[in-house]
Amino acid sequence: MYDLIPFLVIGGAVAGIIFILSRRWNDIVSFSPKDEESSGDKAIKKQLVERRMDRIIKEKKERIGKNLRPVVSKISGMLGSWHNSIQDLYHRENARKGFSETSVPARGIDRGWAHVEEGRLAEAEGEFIAVLSKEPKNISAYEGLSRVYLGQRDLEKAKETLIYILKVLALSSGDPNRTQTDIDVAKYHFLLGDIFFEERDWTLAAKHFEKAYFYDSKNPKYIDRMIEMGIIGLDITKARDYLLKLKLANPENQKIRELEERIDNIRK
Repeated sequence: MYDLIPFLVIGGAVAGIIFILSRRWNDIVSFSPKDEESSGDKAIKKQLVERRMDRIIKEKKERIGKNLRPVVSKISGMLGSWHNSIQDLYHRENARKGFSETSVPARGIDRGWAHVEEGRLAEAEGEFIAVLSKEPKNISAYEGLSRVYLGQRDLEKAKETLIYILKVLALSSGDPNRTQTDIDVAKYHFLLGDIFFEERDWTLAAKHFEKAYFYDSKNPKYIDRMIEMGIIGLDITKARDYLLKLKLANPENQKIRELEERIDNIRK
């Protein structure tokens, strides 16, 4: 009996092996060394392929760009040359006709003032507004508009226009390219003072007449207005002070005697 034990042990071991193999047979059959490798290599192979394609695309783009660059440069040069030729032709033609871009506002202003002088205020307003559409801060055009509004008796618009002119001039006081002088500033203050004078706003009228005199102290018209404000305000000292200045600035002024009498009447 003891002779059978080794055979029984061996037989049991074989039976166990057969049992285990039967349970794992599907996994063993489906196993492939390639599958084992692909699970780790697929991602790497994919990255290598993508990098290769990116490099090929980049190289093609660089070659295309390199080939097109001279063509683009040539086309740009041709277009620039054509543009310059057209511009030269345009300016030569305008010069032949005595016309230039810079002359547009000046011509419009000249036409506007011609309309003002002939009483065509609506036409004058159109010319000045057309100039301002090209040069929004053209003082001459605004001055023309103020004269149009005064002629139309639209005092509010005239005041607004003159006030705007003075603001623009104040902001550009340090501009070396500004063509307006202190005499121009005085003129605009005087025009504004005249409007307030007509509206019997003595305070604002006096303020702007004083400014006009400050910027142009030799203008008899401004001195005359200051005398008038002294008389209206019953300020004998101011009236006599400016009367003296009027005598120095314009001793032949025909109004001096009349003004002296009016100042003397303040005391009575």
